[in-house]
Amino acid sequence: MSSRPRSKLVLSLLLGAIAAIAGGATIAIAVLSERPEVGLVAFSAGAAGALIVAAILAILNRHFIAMERLRGAVVAAMAPEAVTLPEGVWNVDQETADIHDAVNALIVRRRAMRIEIEERLAVILASVAEAVLVISEDGMVTLVNGEALALLGSERVEAGTSVFAALHRHPVEKALKKAKHKGRGVDVKLKTVDGQLLHARVSQLEHHGGIVISFPVQNLESEARFHHDLALHDTLPEVSELSYETPLADVPYWVLDTETTGLDVKKDSIVSVGGIRMHGQRIFRDFTNDWLINPEQAIPTASTRIHGITDAMVSDARSFAEVWPELARKLNGVVLVGHNIAFDVAHLKHAAARVGVDWWPAFVLDTLLLMTAIDPRLDSLELDALAAHFGVIIRGRHTALGDSLVTAEIFARLQARLEHDGAGTLGAAISYQRRAGKILAQQRSSGWFDDPAIST
Repeated sequence: MSSRPRSKLVLSLLLGAIAAIAGGATIAIAVLSERPEVGLVAFSAGAAGALIVAAILAILNRHFIAMERLRGAVVAAMAPEAVTLPEGVWNVDQETADIHDAVNALIVRRRAMRIEIEERLAVILASVAEAVLVISEDGMVTLVNGEALALLGSERVEAGTSVFAALHRHPVEKALKKAKHKGRGVDVKLKTVDGQLLHARVSQLEHHGGIVISFPVQNLESEARFHHDLALHDTLPEVSELSYETPLADVPYWVLDTETTGLDVKKDSIVSVGGIRMHGQRIFRDFTNDWLINPEQAIPTASTRIHGITDAMVSDARSFAEVWPELARKLNGVVLVGHNIAFDVAHLKHAAARVGVDWWPAFVLDTLLLMTAIDPRLDSLELDALAAHFGVIIRGRHTALGDSLVTAEIFARLQARLEHDGAGTLGAAISYQRRAGKILAQQRSSGWFDDPAIST
């Protein structure tokens, strides 16, 4: 049941309770003048009825709130990054608790099936008398079996690392070019960073933009193991011109967070900027940035306690003027997303102004505003609380990149909610966040933005 039908039902019950009290009071007044004892009985009966209705109303209200939040959690679990539903306020009665447990059981079962497939793949790869590496076009290791880990060193070729920490770049690139030209795998010799020559077969990974490298080995690893992150093969979709009619699923996002010397946007400076690219609900973890920035002023101890960045850490870092051209390219043509993003936008605007650039984002979405509009009854809208609400694991909290990653996972779930609730376009989502009028007013009063881009 959506929040609107629930609200109508609750309102109807409330009006019924008021009518019962009013009716009882009217009867009581009419009767008291003739027969006081009958009037008191009528009044007591009316009051008792009103209390009963009020109690029922309270129970139903709790139930519908729980069901609405449970519905939202199920919808949010459709996001690619989602796991099981977290525990929450919906566990107020047996019905909602049973639905919660049933959905979680389904998610756990599907995950177990996926793990079983991966375990079978590990056994298959372990039985192949070859060390196998799969890498992306730019050299990121996306899959590696136990033989390859043993041959090249697990610290050098784990999933997510660069293969060029283990192999010289030029022979690998030359072999890939040759494989593409011939349209099949080629036998080559590759050189490790330690100077060892290895016989290898290099093949193009068709349709996925990558390379498969295999090395013959004499002894098989006794343990069936492999590491993988095949999402590293994902390439960013082409960016088209954005409009208010663009579906959220087609929107490119840059999820951003800043750390600063303080809260005053006119006096304080940025010390760190972190960001990660999204497209729709997909998070591209291979497309991140994490800049340390020399603020050219002392970092107060109180600020260091929050983000852990000291004067010594930024003494050799680039200034904002040096970082800005690279950062501006990242922000071009995307929707800027963040938690309480008005703070970050204000600091970026003022920092850009100091280097002679008049900058403001074309489109902004704020997870704080969106979540406030979706469920204003939550006890806390802090990033930590929302992460717990959606079952997001926090890593690197209070670092710019760490907070960006957490925000991206929350935003993926919020997108699922928005699309399900009929706010599936960029314009509709921007309108949706305007409902958080109180927080918007607080952001304005804090001087964190002086432009309507966030709220219009």
